[in-house]
Amino acid sequence: MRTKTTLVGLAVTGLIAGGAYKAGAADIGIVPTKLIVVDKLASSGVAKAVFVAKDPAVDKGPGTDPTLVGANLQVSYDNSTDPAISGGFNALAGSANWIVNKTAVAKYVNKLAPSGGGTKVAVVKQNNLVKLVGKNLGDTPINVLSQGGAASGDAETAYCVQNGSTANCFCSFLPDCSWKSVAGGTGAKLVCKGGSADPACGGLSTRCAGLAVNDVVDPGEECDDGDANDGNGCTKYCTACGDGTVTAPEECETTKTCKLGANNGLPCTSDAFCGSGAFCTTNNTVGCDANCTLPGCGNSNVSGSETCDDGNTNNFDNCPSDCIIDSCSNPSGDYTVAVNFAGSESVAGITVFLDYPEGQVIIPGSGDSQSVSDSITDLPGFALGQANDLDHALIEAVADTAAFPSGLLFNVHFQSCNGATPAAGAFTCTVQSAGDENLAPIPGVTCSVTVP
Repeated sequence: MRTKTTLVGLAVTGLIAGGAYKAGAADIGIVPTKLIVVDKLASSGVAKAVFVAKDPAVDKGPGTDPTLVGANLQVSYDNSTDPAISGGFNALAGSANWIVNKTAVAKYVNKLAPSGGGTKVAVVKQNNLVKLVGKNLGDTPINVLSQGGAASGDAETAYCVQNGSTANCFCSFLPDCSWKSVAGGTGAKLVCKGGSADPACGGLSTRCAGLAVNDVVDPGEECDDGDANDGNGCTKYCTACGDGTVTAPEECETTKTCKLGANNGLPCTSDAFCGSGAFCTTNNTVGCDANCTLPGCGNSNVSGSETCDDGNTNNFDNCPSDCIIDSCSNPSGDYTVAVNFAGSESVAGITVFLDYPEGQVIIPGSGDSQSVSDSITDLPGFALGQANDLDHALIEAVADTAAFPSGLLFNVHFQSCNGATPAAGAFTCTVQSAGDENLAPIPGVTCSVTVP
């Protein structure tokens, strides 16, 4: 299903130095070759992103000054099940990493990536190709791990290039992408191959006026601070949050006041008014959050009682569906919970998501630390496990070279918070994937939880 209003953003943002955006901008459809995003951070600290499109319609523009060329790749992904995720890579114009800008090709190479930015290579070849290789999940990370609600979906891309006075966006549609769990359930891989040209650019909305966030206030923009952060006064749509005017897609308006300086606490419109070393900051106010959205979980702004807000209400990621990870006081004892599975006797690999009542119980440690792994015991037979504690839920992958019997999958040794005794229904278990010894998927496998 192609849904333009719930889109994943993979923004490879070229922050263009020098003059403002000028004439010569166009949206041009090109045929994509592939899009791949891989997250293995939990298991091995590795992540990458690759986008390639080959099409004679690619026009890099006539400029040959390497200090005036920049690239911008936006990607949207919709699996019709999970909320939108967003992220971005930066390939900064004016950087020494732009090593070539000739009539036929422009090329950006950051050999130290992800140090100094996630983009390792960006290439634009006249009448031939656009390409980007990223070595992490983005300078604003792309949480592909949270997209596990469906095995497939559609993607849209816009690879924008500004070269001197010329700015073009080359756009594609990639249907039937595949998503799968990797690294024992602690990572994910998104693969899209082939597709069609999309001269409408899929309605990708973080391009602002003409190109993208580029640190230059172009015609039609209220502001442009060169990033996709909504909470710093200038939104990713280049609207001025805090200027008193609700400009779509803003939902409301809030206030801006000086932080520090002689005018600390006073209403402001710029850092200059606040003075040296001070800042004009956008505030959460009654009825409106600091990113000019209505207060509530899933608006990418932590406010009220929230402890996190990742822009969605998906429970299967680092921030729970209510945006609150309850704290645990005085953890002690051993509160052991059993996780069981059923539905097949051919399972040789399974990944489960155990939602637990944080604030009542806690797993020592966090993430894939050794203390988390030590809290998981009694795996079946000779199976190996890979744990990832999200501080509100546990993802555990169990695998063996041969099928293991249904029944007990593992025990989790929690500590109680202030001596709490959770109700049985406070724990829920979901099978994210299951397969046989040849990695063939097995449908219909379920899991359950037994409490003391």
